[in-house]
Parts: sequence; C-alpha cells; structure tokens
Amino acid sequence: MLYGTTNVKTQVENYTQLEYKIVQKAYQLKIAVIQTQQWLTDISATRDQDGLNDGFDEAAKQHEQFTTLLAEMSQIDSKNSERYTSMNSAYETYYTTGKKMAAYAKHGPAGGNQLMGTFDTAAEALRPIA
Repeated sequence: MLYGTTNVKTQVENYTQLEYKIVQKAYQLKIAVIQTQQWLTDISATRDQDGLNDGFDEAAKQHEQFTTLLAEMSQIDSKNSERYTSMNSAYETYYTTGKKMAAYAKHGPAGGNQLMGTFDTAAEALRPIA
C-alpha cells in the first residue's frame, strides 16, 4: 500500500511539475496562432485605414509570444525539443505568409486573394502540430 501511495504521489508530482505546465503553454501557443491570424486578417480587412493600422505590430507581438513559449516548452520538456523545432518552422512559414497576405491592403483584394490560399495552407500545416 505504501508503494502504491508513493507511486501515485510521484505521478501527481510529475503531472504538476511537467505535464500541467506543458498543457498551459500549449494552450497559450494555440491562442498566439489564433491572434496572429486575427491581427493579420484585420489589417487586410481595414486596408490600413482610419487609424486601424496596428495589425502588423500586434501580429509581431504574437510572433514573439509564440517563439518565447516554444523556447520555454523546450526547456521544460527537452525530450520533445524536435517537435517544438518543427512547430517553430511551421509557424514561421505561417507568419511570413500571413504578413504577405496582409500586405494586400496596398494592392487591393485581388492581390490578397491570390495569397489567401497559401496562408490557409500554412495555417492547416500548424493544425496537427499544435
């Protein structure tokens, strides 16, 4: 019985010290991805007019948040660092493509619509990873 109690205690400690932190950070990663898309599509929709030109800056903040979270996760959970590296690579593609798509504010909807499919594809690439 003592062995069973000790084993449960060890599992609970592992969960609270590692697993729970990873789950929290993974949720924050998901929010950063959503917010990146939100801000980049926002700048596209507003066409950078009427003082609504903060989308690129706000998306950059989410990019920084995502990068920081991945670094923290790699530090906490080094055995999955390869997975975090692949997540970073997929996110970089997504972010870069999103910035290009959002730039259609200067070229009108026709320019942005040409890039929207690529942005959607980059977003889909994040789905199985995040």
